[in-house]
Amino acid sequence: ILTNLEEYNNYTITVEAVNSIGDGPESDGVIQITDQAAPSAPPQNFTAVSGPAISLTYMPPPPIDQNGVLTSFFIEYFGVDRDTAMRSITVPFPRLSLNITGLNEDTTYMLRIRASTVIGFGPFSDFITRTTQIPPPNSPPINITVTVINATAFNSTWRVPDEDEHNGLLLSVEIRLEGIGIDTRITIRVPITTNDTSLQNTILSPLQEYVNYSVSFSVRNGAGLSPYSDPIFLRTEPAAPSDTPQN
Repeated sequence: ILTNLEEYNNYTITVEAVNSIGDGPESDGVIQITDQAAPSAPPQNFTAVSGPAISLTYMPPPPIDQNGVLTSFFIEYFGVDRDTAMRSITVPFPRLSLNITGLNEDTTYMLRIRASTVIGFGPFSDFITRTTQIPPPNSPPINITVTVINATAFNSTWRVPDEDEHNGLLLSVEIRLEGIGIDTRITIRVPITTNDTSLQNTILSPLQEYVNYSVSFSVRNGAGLSPYSDPIFLRTEPAAPSDTPQN
Protein backbone atom coordinates (compact mmCIF):
# COMPACT_ATOMS: atom_id res chain seq x y z
CA ILE A 1 0.00 0.00 0.00
CA LEU A 2 1.36 3.40 -1.03
CA THR A 3 0.52 6.09 1.49
CA ASN A 4 1.19 9.78 2.17
CA LEU A 5 0.33 10.70 -1.41
CA GLU A 6 -1.15 14.04 -2.42
CA GLU A 7 -4.81 14.25 -3.34
CA TYR A 8 -5.83 14.34 -7.02
CA ASN A 9 -2.29 13.96 -8.34
CA ASN A 10 -0.89 11.83 -11.17
CA TYR A 11 1.76 9.31 -10.12
CA THR A 12 3.88 7.04 -12.30
CA ILE A 13 4.41 3.73 -10.50
CA THR A 14 7.26 1.36 -11.40
CA VAL A 15 8.34 -1.88 -9.75
CA GLU A 16 11.76 -3.46 -9.60
CA ALA A 17 13.08 -6.56 -7.92
CA VAL A 18 15.93 -6.32 -5.42
CA ASN A 19 18.19 -9.09 -4.11
CA SER A 20 21.47 -9.16 -2.25
CA ILE A 21 23.36 -8.49 -5.42
CA GLY A 22 21.44 -5.37 -6.43
CA ASP A 23 18.43 -3.88 -8.18
CA GLY A 24 16.81 -5.43 -11.18
CA PRO A 25 15.36 -3.50 -14.11
CA GLU A 26 12.33 -1.30 -13.57
CA SER A 27 9.00 -2.34 -14.98
CA ASP A 28 7.15 -0.12 -17.38
CA GLY A 29 5.52 2.77 -15.55
CA VAL A 30 1.82 2.67 -14.71
CA ILE A 31 0.12 6.08 -14.34
CA GLN A 32 -2.49 6.40 -11.59
CA ILE A 33 -4.32 9.42 -10.21
CA THR A 34 -5.26 9.69 -6.57
CA ASP A 35 -8.86 10.43 -5.61
CA GLN A 36 -10.21 13.92 -5.09
CA ALA A 37 -10.61 15.36 -1.61
CA ALA A 38 -12.15 18.46 -0.10
CA PRO A 39 -10.02 21.60 -0.50
CA SER A 40 -7.43 22.03 2.23
CA ALA A 41 -7.44 25.86 2.15
CA PRO A 42 -10.13 28.57 1.84
CA PRO A 43 -10.57 30.84 -1.19
CA GLN A 44 -8.03 33.63 -1.54
CA ASN A 45 -8.39 37.43 -1.77
CA PHE A 46 -11.85 37.47 -0.19
CA THR A 47 -12.95 41.13 -0.26
CA ALA A 48 -16.22 43.02 0.17
CA VAL A 49 -17.44 46.50 -0.76
CA SER A 50 -20.51 47.77 1.04
CA GLY A 51 -23.30 50.08 -0.06
CA PRO A 52 -26.99 49.33 0.36
CA ALA A 53 -25.83 45.87 -0.85
CA ILE A 54 -22.52 44.06 -0.24
CA SER A 55 -20.43 43.12 -3.28
CA LEU A 56 -18.01 40.19 -2.84
CA THR A 57 -15.03 39.12 -4.91
CA TYR A 58 -12.72 36.16 -4.28
CA MET A 59 -10.28 33.76 -5.93
CA PRO A 60 -10.02 29.94 -5.72
CA PRO A 61 -7.73 28.31 -3.17
CA PRO A 62 -4.13 27.86 -4.32
CA PRO A 63 -3.90 25.05 -6.92
CA ILE A 64 -1.94 22.80 -4.55
CA ASP A 65 -4.78 23.07 -2.00
CA GLN A 66 -7.73 22.52 -4.34
CA ASN A 67 -7.40 18.72 -4.16
CA GLY A 68 -9.69 18.17 -7.11
CA VAL A 69 -12.05 19.96 -9.45
CA LEU A 70 -13.80 22.86 -7.71
CA THR A 71 -17.58 22.79 -7.98
CA SER A 72 -18.83 25.74 -5.91
CA PHE A 73 -18.25 28.43 -3.30
CA PHE A 74 -20.32 28.63 -0.13
CA ILE A 75 -20.82 32.03 1.56
CA GLU A 76 -22.26 32.50 5.05
CA TYR A 77 -23.23 35.85 6.56
CA PHE A 78 -25.19 37.32 9.44
CA GLY A 79 -25.91 40.69 11.06
CA VAL A 80 -24.06 41.52 14.27
CA ASP A 81 -26.69 43.58 16.12
CA ARG A 82 -29.79 42.81 14.06
CA ASP A 83 -30.72 40.52 11.19
CA THR A 84 -28.71 37.98 13.18
CA ALA A 85 -29.91 34.73 11.57
CA MET A 86 -27.10 32.96 9.71
CA ARG A 87 -27.80 32.90 5.98
CA SER A 88 -25.92 31.18 3.17
CA ILE A 89 -25.55 31.35 -0.60
CA THR A 90 -23.95 28.75 -2.89
CA VAL A 91 -22.21 30.13 -5.99
CA PRO A 92 -21.21 27.72 -8.78
CA PHE A 93 -17.57 27.60 -9.84
CA PRO A 94 -16.05 29.43 -11.78
CA ARG A 95 -18.10 32.49 -10.78
CA LEU A 96 -15.84 34.73 -8.68
CA SER A 97 -18.17 37.49 -7.49
CA LEU A 98 -21.50 37.94 -5.72
CA ASN A 99 -23.77 40.89 -4.95
CA ILE A 100 -25.77 40.29 -1.75
CA THR A 101 -28.99 42.30 -1.69
CA GLY A 102 -32.01 42.48 0.60
CA LEU A 103 -29.88 43.53 3.59
CA ASN A 104 -30.88 45.84 6.40
CA GLU A 105 -29.53 49.36 6.01
CA ASP A 106 -26.92 50.69 8.44
CA THR A 107 -26.21 47.15 9.71
CA THR A 108 -22.87 45.45 10.32
CA TYR A 109 -22.55 42.00 8.71
CA MET A 110 -19.92 39.29 9.13
CA LEU A 111 -19.14 37.16 6.09
CA ARG A 112 -16.97 34.14 5.32
CA ILE A 113 -16.45 31.76 2.39
CA ARG A 114 -15.28 28.22 1.59
CA ALA A 115 -14.82 26.18 -1.58
CA SER A 116 -15.94 22.65 -2.44
CA THR A 117 -15.18 19.70 -4.71
CA VAL A 118 -17.46 16.72 -5.28
CA ILE A 119 -16.05 15.24 -2.07
CA GLY A 120 -17.04 18.12 0.19
CA PHE A 121 -16.27 21.56 1.58
CA GLY A 122 -12.91 22.91 2.58
CA PRO A 123 -12.22 25.20 5.55
CA PHE A 124 -13.85 28.60 5.92
CA SER A 125 -11.94 31.83 5.48
CA ASP A 126 -11.65 34.24 8.36
CA PHE A 127 -14.69 36.44 8.83
CA ILE A 128 -14.69 39.88 7.25
CA THR A 129 -16.93 42.67 8.51
CA ARG A 130 -18.80 45.27 6.47
CA THR A 131 -21.53 47.79 7.34
CA THR A 132 -24.31 48.51 4.86
CA GLN A 133 -25.09 52.11 3.99
CA ILE A 134 -28.36 53.98 4.09
CA PRO A 135 -29.61 54.37 0.49
CA PRO A 136 -30.89 57.65 -0.96
CA PRO A 137 -34.62 58.37 -0.62
CA ASN A 138 -36.79 56.14 -2.78
CA SER A 139 -38.99 58.86 -4.26
CA PRO A 140 -39.12 62.64 -4.84
CA PRO A 141 -41.39 65.16 -3.12
CA ILE A 142 -45.14 64.78 -3.69
CA ASN A 143 -48.10 67.11 -4.32
CA ILE A 144 -45.92 69.37 -6.45
CA THR A 145 -47.34 72.47 -8.13
CA VAL A 146 -45.54 75.25 -9.98
CA THR A 147 -47.23 78.48 -11.12
CA VAL A 148 -46.01 81.65 -12.81
CA ILE A 149 -45.70 84.76 -10.63
CA ASN A 150 -44.17 87.24 -13.09
CA ALA A 151 -41.37 87.63 -15.63
CA THR A 152 -38.62 86.44 -13.25
CA ALA A 153 -40.24 84.08 -10.74
CA PHE A 154 -42.34 80.96 -10.25
CA ASN A 155 -44.12 79.85 -7.11
CA SER A 156 -43.88 76.19 -6.09
CA THR A 157 -45.55 74.03 -3.45
CA TRP A 158 -44.54 70.51 -2.40
CA ARG A 159 -44.53 67.97 0.42
CA VAL A 160 -41.76 65.59 1.45
CA PRO A 161 -42.42 61.96 0.40
CA ASP A 162 -44.04 59.50 2.79
CA GLU A 163 -41.85 58.52 5.73
CA ASP A 164 -41.24 54.96 4.53
CA GLU A 165 -39.56 56.47 1.45
CA HIS A 166 -37.05 58.58 3.42
CA ASN A 167 -34.34 56.01 4.29
CA GLY A 168 -33.10 58.13 7.13
CA LEU A 169 -33.15 61.82 7.96
CA LEU A 170 -34.04 64.13 5.08
CA LEU A 171 -31.66 67.06 4.66
CA SER A 172 -32.99 69.16 1.79
CA VAL A 173 -35.22 69.43 -1.24
CA GLU A 174 -33.43 70.26 -4.48
CA ILE A 175 -35.35 72.01 -7.26
CA ARG A 176 -33.80 71.95 -10.73
CA LEU A 177 -34.80 74.48 -13.40
CA GLU A 178 -33.51 74.13 -16.95
CA GLY A 179 -34.07 76.80 -19.59
CA ILE A 180 -35.33 75.36 -22.86
CA GLY A 181 -33.48 76.72 -25.83
CA ILE A 182 -30.98 78.56 -23.65
CA ASP A 183 -27.89 77.21 -21.93
CA THR A 184 -28.89 77.67 -18.30
CA ARG A 185 -29.53 75.40 -15.33
CA ILE A 186 -30.47 76.57 -11.83
CA THR A 187 -30.54 74.41 -8.72
CA ILE A 188 -32.31 75.71 -5.63
CA ARG A 189 -31.65 73.84 -2.38
CA VAL A 190 -34.21 74.16 0.41
CA PRO A 191 -32.96 72.86 3.82
CA ILE A 192 -35.25 70.56 5.77
CA THR A 193 -34.77 70.86 9.52
CA THR A 194 -37.47 68.30 10.39
CA ASN A 195 -39.39 65.74 8.39
CA ASP A 196 -42.35 68.10 8.23
CA THR A 197 -45.13 66.59 6.11
CA SER A 198 -47.08 69.83 5.73
CA LEU A 199 -47.32 71.63 2.39
CA GLN A 200 -44.24 73.79 1.78
CA ASN A 201 -43.87 76.88 -0.40
CA THR A 202 -40.76 77.95 -2.32
CA ILE A 203 -40.30 80.95 -4.64
CA LEU A 204 -38.12 80.08 -7.65
CA SER A 205 -36.15 83.12 -8.77
CA PRO A 206 -34.41 84.99 -10.35
CA LEU A 207 -35.36 83.65 -13.78
CA GLN A 208 -35.05 85.10 -17.25
CA GLU A 209 -37.99 86.90 -18.83
CA TYR A 210 -40.22 85.05 -21.29
CA VAL A 211 -38.26 81.78 -21.19
CA ASN A 212 -39.61 78.22 -21.12
CA TYR A 213 -38.36 76.20 -18.15
CA SER A 214 -38.60 72.60 -17.06
CA VAL A 215 -38.86 72.25 -13.27
CA SER A 216 -38.24 69.02 -11.36
CA PHE A 217 -37.83 68.14 -7.68
CA SER A 218 -35.66 65.75 -5.67
CA VAL A 219 -35.06 65.16 -1.97
CA ARG A 220 -31.70 64.45 -0.30
CA ASN A 221 -30.61 62.44 2.73
CA GLY A 222 -27.08 61.64 3.92
CA ALA A 223 -26.60 59.07 1.13
CA GLY A 224 -27.66 61.25 -1.79
CA LEU A 225 -30.58 62.34 -3.94
CA SER A 226 -33.82 60.59 -4.72
CA PRO A 227 -34.95 60.25 -8.34
CA TYR A 228 -36.20 63.55 -9.74
CA SER A 229 -39.90 64.11 -10.25
CA ASP A 230 -41.36 64.30 -13.73
CA PRO A 231 -40.62 67.76 -15.13
CA ILE A 232 -43.23 70.51 -15.18
CA PHE A 233 -43.00 72.88 -18.16
CA LEU A 234 -43.99 76.54 -18.01
CA ARG A 235 -42.82 79.96 -19.17
CA THR A 236 -42.06 83.18 -17.37
CA GLU A 237 -44.12 86.24 -18.33
CA PRO A 238 -42.84 88.75 -20.88
CA ALA A 239 -41.30 91.96 -19.61
CA ALA A 240 -41.14 95.49 -20.94
CA PRO A 241 -38.27 96.07 -23.39
CA SER A 242 -35.01 96.72 -21.61
CA ASP A 243 -33.62 99.16 -24.18
CA THR A 244 -34.78 102.11 -26.26
CA PRO A 245 -35.49 101.76 -29.99
CA GLN A 246 -32.47 102.12 -32.26
CA ASN A 247 -31.96 104.28 -35.36
